[in-house]
Amino acid sequence: MKVVSMTGGLLRLSKLLDQGCRVIVVFMTDVGAIFGSAEMLRPVSCHLQPFRFVTLDEDDECRLRAAIQSSSTDNLIGKEWINEYRAKLVRRKARGQRFVIFAALTLAAVCLGGIYINAPEDRAEKHSHPE
Repeated sequence: MKVVSMTGGLLRLSKLLDQGCRVIVVFMTDVGAIFGSAEMLRPVSCHLQPFRFVTLDEDDECRLRAAIQSSSTDNLIGKEWINEYRAKLVRRKARGQRFVIFAALTLAAVCLGGIYINAPEDRAEKHSHPE
């Protein structure tokens, strides 16, 4: 485990798991073992994958809180990583929205171009074949 917080953490894995799959997370801290169920999030590299806790019993939550408080330096590093990860998610979402807008505008331009190109041909056919 690279990073842990009250809401989740970052695992170093030899094989990444599917985004959204549910797992049981068990790890040791200075104050005891922590057991919880978690959901795997989108990998951030070929070996690093974040997770979010889905359920954490009250006793495990208390041990996790105590472990985090006892390691203030590691906690600061974890907070920095979490903030960086959240910022990346915001940037990805903005990029995705820009792509959707660009795709919609491109599709509209292609459709309008097709209408414009076909319109003069229709008029020319009507004038060359009188009924």
